[in-house]
Order: sequence, then structure tokens, then C-alpha cells
Amino acid sequence: MNGRTRSASKAASTTTTMSTPSATANGKKRRADAHDAAPNMQTRNAKRQAVDKTPKKPADAAPIAAPIAPTVTPLTPGGHVHAPITYPVTDPASLDWDAGLGFGLITTAGYVRYTCRSGIWDDGAWVAGSTLPDLHIMATALHYGQACFEGLKAYRHADGHAYVFRPHANQARMARSCARALMEAPPLDKFLNAVRTCVARNMAYVPPHDKPGALYLRPFLFGSGPRLGLNESDEYTFIVTCSPVGEYYKAGGKPVKALVCGEHDRAAPKGVGSYKLAGNYAPTLLPAKEAKAQGYPITLYLDPATRTHVDEFATSNFLAATKTKILTPDSDSVLESVTRMSIMQLARDNGLTPETRRIKVSELAEGTADGEEITHIAACGTAVVLTPVYRIDVPETDAAGKTALRRIVAAGWKDVVDADQEPTDAATAAGESDPLMKLGNELRAIQKGQRPDTHGWLWPQGGITADE
Repeated sequence: MNGRTRSASKAASTTTTMSTPSATANGKKRRADAHDAAPNMQTRNAKRQAVDKTPKKPADAAPIAAPIAPTVTPLTPGGHVHAPITYPVTDPASLDWDAGLGFGLITTAGYVRYTCRSGIWDDGAWVAGSTLPDLHIMATALHYGQACFEGLKAYRHADGHAYVFRPHANQARMARSCARALMEAPPLDKFLNAVRTCVARNMAYVPPHDKPGALYLRPFLFGSGPRLGLNESDEYTFIVTCSPVGEYYKAGGKPVKALVCGEHDRAAPKGVGSYKLAGNYAPTLLPAKEAKAQGYPITLYLDPATRTHVDEFATSNFLAATKTKILTPDSDSVLESVTRMSIMQLARDNGLTPETRRIKVSELAEGTADGEEITHIAACGTAVVLTPVYRIDVPETDAAGKTALRRIVAAGWKDVVDADQEPTDAATAAGESDPLMKLGNELRAIQKGQRPDTHGWLWPQGGITADE
């Protein structure tokens, strides 16, 4: 970067073919990392591509004329038509790392793109800019929701290099989502190479080691081939883009209150709630907006079959703590969070008992069946990391049809916060005895390289630099 914000014309997308991993010693190491991590995944992809490399005949008819460049003409003479928006690249020198970035989008230098056509993956490309100029308007992602995504973060350590947290787990989860929606999953080596390249070429946007925040990476895959009838695509586009981020909630690490969604379900029984498909998220926008209008930054969903058990928060998994256990719901509708898996492992490391089981809503106020009180509750996920929840309000309807909120304050916060007011800094500090907060702080320290990574979660060994 030259320190100046690029002009709109320079921000237009340009595509560069990526060098193959075998071209450099680093590339050989990448393939070795990928091969060691998931040989079975590579073998399955190799077998699938070796069966028949002859391009399949698309289900829809081929064009009978040469393609033409799209032109835009107003429907009425002199009518107003919005011009395409240009997105200049953000100058990294303009970012105030001390002020906190929040979780808004910051346009970076570019992204990595791979395309799979008729079962054959290309070698990938670097695309400068932040737009997709060549997407067909009948792409299956746009009409039938054939799309999934992931979220992971890269952190700068004291050595100046960037390290990505558990990307192999994200690739495995994406592969599971792809299988459910009949999409071609990116092989592990291409997934890792896309992540590494995206970080390396956007290194200026990774927050400094001594500042808060991380580089959020968004791998996503969608059906980019056109279809008129309901059918899977014959072409898929896999992209890894990124944006520097800070705290997800405006509370900035303070405990938040949550509202149970009494009128809405996040997923259907035996549906696709446990897959990170794009279509799972749009239905949560309305309940979230309604809750925020009432002062709740986070919403909690119950099981869709009975609405008597906890499922998960709209954007993150649910955790609860007793004196000896860390609890998380066992539900077919819950997304398997990489952060949650990590927190549960750290709980085990610290002598606590991780327990995955069905959790009744009534337990939050009345305690567990074995007599233990639930002292603390938290939301956890890549975006939020771990956010303590001091209060949950549950809508309840009486025999006369009137609905009122039953307030549940986590036992560990009852003597620390005023349930009618937002927690103060002093209250937050007093609540740091929260075992979930302690586990969250330990996880952050590992991610930032401030504690030893005994589980091998940080990738790659030696980190990523800007000159790769």
C-alpha cells in the first residue's frame, strides 16, 4: 500500500492468476500441512476428480449466440437509474487501532477466488477490489440459496507474523454444509492456500499485536452457475475475503442482556440449523431488529419442537456455568461452533467438567436436576469470542392471553449488577470471577500468542508474512 486511499477507478476489480503452491518452498510446506491435517479429505477429492475429467453437459441449454456486454438503459427517457457504487480501498494508515473498530465492514486490498466447474477446480486467482463483476443473474445462489460461509480470525503476534485460529476446523464445517446443499466443497489445500494468501496480501489490515482486534476472514462458497429450474449448479465459486474488526457488541466486553424469541424459531425441527448455510441467517434479522428496539443487543432461540429447551443465540452458541461444570446445549438445530469446542477443551484443561446435554429454560432460574445453581451464562463464537450475559428475559403468556416478561438474572451477577440498568465498568470488573469470562480471556491470550498454544490451534507454524 502507498499510504493513500485508492481512487474509485483503481478500486475496480482486477484478477491475477495465483501461483500454484508447488512453485515455492512455502507452497510445499502448505501442501504438507494440508496433507497431514486431512488426508482423507484430499483422497476423496482426488478420487472424485479422477473419475471423469470430461466436462459434464450443463442441464440448461448452451447459449446460441456470442455473449454481449450488459448495457443499462433507463425504462423512461430521462429516468433516474442508480449508478454502480464504487468501493475505494481503505487506507490502513487511516485506521485508529486504539479507538476500537467495532464490527463494521472495512474494505481491504482484495480477495482470493477459486472456481469449480463441472467438478474440476481451477488454480485460483487474486482479485483486487471487492466486487463480483461477472456473476450470472440466474446463479443458483441468488434464486435457490445455494450458499454457505465461514468465519475465522487471524491475529498478529509479537514476532510481527499473523496466525490463523483453527482453519482446519472451519474447512471441515464448510465441507459438511456443502454436502447438505449439494455443493462442491473446496479441498483442504485450496482452502488453506486461500486463507494464507488473503492474510498475506492484506497484512497491513491485521491489527498490531499490542492493540485490540483481529483480521476477520470470511470464506464463502456459492452456486455461481445459472439454472432456471430447481437444481444444483454445475459451477461453484469459493472466495476468501477479510476485514479488520474489534468487539462485536457495542457493550465492548461488558455483560449484555438477552431476549428469548417467543414468536420466532431460528430453524425447523430436523431442518438445517446445524449447517452454516446463508439462508439460516436472513430470518433472524427481523427478531433481532425488534429486540434491539427494546434495548436487547442479543436474542436467544429455544428448541423449535417444544420451545422448552435452550438452543442458541442468533449469532453465537450458548454456554452456562455451575461451580463444577460448563454446560452447552445438545441440539440438532445448533451450529457446531469452533469457539465453543475450544472453550470446552479449555474447561477440561482447568479441571471443569464440560457437559453437552439438553438444557431446560427452567434450569436457568431453578438450577439443574442435580441441585447445582447456574451461576453464569455467555454467548460464544468467532465474531463475539465470548460475551457474558447477565440477564435473560423470557416472554410468558398467562391463561388470559396476556404476555409478560419473566426476568432471569444469572446467579453470579445478582449481587454485582443492577438488573434494571446497564452494567458499569466496576460491575464488569467485579464479575471477572465468572469462570466463562476466565476461559474466554485464556482463549484470547492463546489467539494473541500471549499464552502457549498447547493444542496446536494456531496456523501455520511460523506464521504468515506480507511477502508471501
